[in-house]
Amino acid sequence: RDRESKGLYKLWLSLIIFKREEENMENRPIGRWGRLHQDYLRDTEPGRYRCIFLSNGIWDYLDAIDEEAQREYDEKVSEIRIQMGVREKAADGEQESWQEQMRIVRMLAEECVLRDIVYK
Repeated sequence: RDRESKGLYKLWLSLIIFKREEENMENRPIGRWGRLHQDYLRDTEPGRYRCIFLSNGIWDYLDAIDEEAQREYDEKVSEIRIQMGVREKAADGEQESWQEQMRIVRMLAEECVLRDIVYK
């Protein structure tokens, strides 16, 4: 019986969280990094996610994560670009090569942000 009531409580809590998410998502868009962190928390730390969510602080928290991650990404792109010797803009006739180099730079910067901020 106790086990059954715990199951019902979890279901009830999940429904409340889902309903509140639905209501708030329309009013407050969260950026890419914040959404990735939200998914990470939901999947790996559901207790922490529920606690933040039920305190009505989830949107501020995710917004702060998103801003911090975007700042870090921009800094990392610049830093890695310089370390790899990639110009800020492509020279004439080097567009394809430059695009490929920048794709690698962005990929490396993204990995750093995911590791250091989003999946932490």
